[in-house]
Amino acid sequence: MQGEDRPTIRLRRALAEAARGVVGPGGRDGRGRIVVRADATRHVLRDSLVIGGNTHLDATGAHFVADFPVVPATYERDPDPTHRHSPEPPYPPRFTGVRTARGVRTASMLINEVAPDARGYQAPGNIVVRGGTWDPTEHYLRDEAPGPDLDRATGAPPMNALTFQHTQDVVVQDVVVRNVKWWHAVEFNAVRNATVRCCLLQGWVEAPTVGLWHGEAVQLDTATRATVWGGAADLTPCSEIRVVHNRCGPSTTRRSWGTLLGSHTFADGIRHRYVRIEGNTVRETLWDAIGPIGTDGLVISENDIRGCWGGIHVRSVTPNPLDGVTVTGNSVSLDPNTDRLAIGVRAVPRAGISRVTVRENRIASGPISYVGDVSFTAPPQRT
Repeated sequence: MQGEDRPTIRLRRALAEAARGVVGPGGRDGRGRIVVRADATRHVLRDSLVIGGNTHLDATGAHFVADFPVVPATYERDPDPTHRHSPEPPYPPRFTGVRTARGVRTASMLINEVAPDARGYQAPGNIVVRGGTWDPTEHYLRDEAPGPDLDRATGAPPMNALTFQHTQDVVVQDVVVRNVKWWHAVEFNAVRNATVRCCLLQGWVEAPTVGLWHGEAVQLDTATRATVWGGAADLTPCSEIRVVHNRCGPSTTRRSWGTLLGSHTFADGIRHRYVRIEGNTVRETLWDAIGPIGTDGLVISENDIRGCWGGIHVRSVTPNPLDGVTVTGNSVSLDPNTDRLAIGVRAVPRAGISRVTVRENRIASGPISYVGDVSFTAPPQRT
């Protein structure tokens, strides 16, 4: 990529060769993936890194920042007062910011290789991304003087750190993601069998154009016309996702995320399935600490939640009923000023939630609530 330094150019070439099945000096790991090692240095990316199937990117010690070409864009502030936006300084109703120049694909620091016609989980999988620090705003703001533009990260585009679509068998481990503007640390879009493990997800720049529930550090998305990064808009959801033993909270310069995990794109009859959120430490999120929507076969257990605006909130989406929700063994202590729930299970009209288990959660503050057509496996926890 023009303008990049030699270590980054070498990394691109190594990833491209691995996608073609060429084994480099790193050999293969125990699952047959070709190991590509990034130099333990600063990499200034001028475009997305693309990782192919059967590839293990070992980025231990590497530091990645984005410097993609950008153009200005005009945005409108979210007018809904219930979303509790609180950026300082506040945004006007219409404002100018910055976006990446060449379409949605260039708004992610790393993305998997996806053919234009890929459907379901067809894109090459068996991928590991291990280690590295990924900061999509740092480089854009390096010379910014203190003031509103620095606070809002005006000069940086909205961007994901890591994006995967239409693929399967993905592991993201020991990764540090810092100071994402508006979007997500990890996006799984039409992905099956994926794990985010032992990652540090620090700092988020609040998106004033949508509700705070939209600020997912780990997002589960559906392949629609509005959300495809590559491949077909075939409404493929996510399945068999594990988010385990991660730390989510503020960075040294930015507040925490909106939520550790959630979803915000749905279609009739489509739901995410078999998602486990276990053993995570969540601090000071601006909305609910854990907020999966439209997800069944869901397990939320042994998470440590402190200082967040809300706790655990599970919701259905009309007209998609859910089956199988377990919330057990979590520790919840909320922001003392909040009016959100410690635990909530909410079934919307024509979308009941069956086989719900809520028990043995340690609640230091906040109520527990069940709304709508919710049926339980046993009497649920009430306090």
